[in-house]
Amino acid sequence: DMMSEKEREAAINKEIALIEQENNEGGKYTVSVRPFYSGNEYYYFVYQDFPDVRLVGTPPNSIGKFGGDTDNWEWPRHTGDFALFRVYTDKDGNPAEYSPNNIPMKPKYHLTTSLKGFEENDFAMILGYPGRTNRWMPSGGIDQNVNYAYPAWVEASRTAMDAMEKHMSQNQQVKLDYASSYAGIANYWKNRQGMIDALKLHKTSDSKRAEEMKFQKWASKKKNRKYANVMNVINDYYSKTNEIARHNNYLMIMLRNRLAIAPAVLGNALTFYADQNDAKKAEILPTIKEEIASRYDGFYLPLEKEVLAAELALYSQKAKDIAPEIARIAKEHGNSKEAWLKYIDDALTNSIFVSQEKVERFLENPDKEVIINDPIFALSSDILTRYRYKSEDEKQWDEDFQKAYRMMIQGMREQNPDKKY
Repeated sequence: DMMSEKEREAAINKEIALIEQENNEGGKYTVSVRPFYSGNEYYYFVYQDFPDVRLVGTPPNSIGKFGGDTDNWEWPRHTGDFALFRVYTDKDGNPAEYSPNNIPMKPKYHLTTSLKGFEENDFAMILGYPGRTNRWMPSGGIDQNVNYAYPAWVEASRTAMDAMEKHMSQNQQVKLDYASSYAGIANYWKNRQGMIDALKLHKTSDSKRAEEMKFQKWASKKKNRKYANVMNVINDYYSKTNEIARHNNYLMIMLRNRLAIAPAVLGNALTFYADQNDAKKAEILPTIKEEIASRYDGFYLPLEKEVLAAELALYSQKAKDIAPEIARIAKEHGNSKEAWLKYIDDALTNSIFVSQEKVERFLENPDKEVIINDPIFALSSDILTRYRYKSEDEKQWDEDFQKAYRMMIQGMREQNPDKKY
């Protein structure tokens, strides 16, 4: 524990890379060493990858999405959201790339399916693995989510959804083009609101705080003194980052808007393109065109403008320490949705990012000054730069927190050695 968290992580990652390389038997197996308990333990996994996997079938959409958004994140939930796949191998049962000569895999063991039905008290097993768990989150983190992060996420999501619904309800093609995007926002809008409600109802932070007080009492003993300051560091971290969490959640939803992010991404690519010689331009042109087409696929400007204006208004009114260009514009032009919509409309008249056609026309006579002076590129770049920015103080707070969080988990497991986690 004399190492910094960065030094510790670098040393561990170096050892992991060595273990994975030495044990894959020349690429026959995929070896993975993964952290558990926030880096207090590491487990070694060996996989064999079979790349030829084919879809067998799925239920109808009415079964796969039964209950829709109404039942999403609710219990009980009855939905047939699954798909069946079949793994194929070469004739000897080995992994193989797709070939019409491959055969269905014949595993050593498999689960049988019974059509006999079931009775009360029959054995049942849930098979699965979570992508991540927040079960160790301290009370300060729960309070931060409930009072700062999640409310901002919910408000920003609802703002985006309202603006999207206006245009999707008026145009069937727009509804189809934005259905997936809308569903993604709605999914986590309900998730975050549900967590706020449940965490408040069950007083989860109070329960956690009681556990932390017991831990602090245990950590105050001489033999456990290396844990004595852990909770102080953790609680200090959350008090310093509450407003940052609120800010970042407003900003994260804004980044789902294509007009907010695409001009910065494309603009940087186009600036790079403009600086290249003819040979290099010819080499990267197909990639540039593919990226442009991807960014503008199903793009509907009236919806994008309204969502961005609504999100900028919310962000500039509610968040603290906002992106500098956004702060300047809001001060000069106003921070209402109407003011932002007017600013965006005016900016688009002098921007190549108003349409795919204008961006592609730029490729015929590329001049990076056009990008540098583009007002929509400037706005988009400001949003992306602020999202990526972290002060030196914040970086230090993060490192101190990560070490304290890891030690808290280590200490709590030492405190309760017989408890099953």
